[in-house]
Amino acid sequence: EALWEAFQQRRVYAATGDRIDARLFVDGAWIGSAIKSPKERTLDIRVDAADRLNSVDLIKNERLLKRFTPRSQDLPAKNEWRLRISWGWGPRSDVVSWQGEAELSEGRITDSHSCFRGDAIVAPKQGASSGEIPDDTDLPHHFEQTSASTFSWKSLTQGNVTMRHAATQSISLGLKADLSAELAISVNGTTYRHSLDELLNKTRSHYLRGWLSEAIQIGPLVSVDDCRVDETLQDPPEHDLDRYRLVVTQENGQCAWLTPIWVER
Repeated sequence: EALWEAFQQRRVYAATGDRIDARLFVDGAWIGSAIKSPKERTLDIRVDAADRLNSVDLIKNERLLKRFTPRSQDLPAKNEWRLRISWGWGPRSDVVSWQGEAELSEGRITDSHSCFRGDAIVAPKQGASSGEIPDDTDLPHHFEQTSASTFSWKSLTQGNVTMRHAATQSISLGLKADLSAELAISVNGTTYRHSLDELLNKTRSHYLRGWLSEAIQIGPLVSVDDCRVDETLQDPPEHDLDRYRLVVTQENGQCAWLTPIWVER
């Protein structure tokens, strides 16, 4: 019932995949609201993204009113990070079963977000052919945090159908640790070790069975400050009815769009 109520009140937003927590308030009113405000309005914008932000655009009456970017430092003192781990690739004909575990040598894993995607469908099909993940496969991707410093997952992947259709899977982890901490990734019997400093703003990739086989990509590690925008501004009326909305874009191309807030003068 709460879900239908949100639809009816227009309190919805669209995202391309990553879990982007984006919020816009006008004089305390949430997205989807229609309010009256004849004087200067107070706009509050809060975004917590799953990866480094590119921009947060405030749109008024379908024109860009203001663009926000994160206010970050090169080495934040609080040592809070987001780390992406991705896996997949390999020949189109191979279905690969993944068993993985991540362990942090010091510090802790604060949260985890799945960034799973369904199989790319580029043409009608009847059932799964050889070399495809069957349609009735129960939960092909699963992850869980097993302790404050360990995380495990299982997954089934296959190579990209085309260059335009990604078939990789990924997770986004929140970490609180010094850059000297080591991350050990054990996947399908092989362990890869990297310090967080090695992963800061860059990635490390490993083929599991040689060149052009399935692979795992660890990183980038980014500061949570690079994933966050928290701004307040004042804005005067422009028309008898103004419309405000938010568009969020991450550097990895993932986006989110919020429904508008309508404000009558």
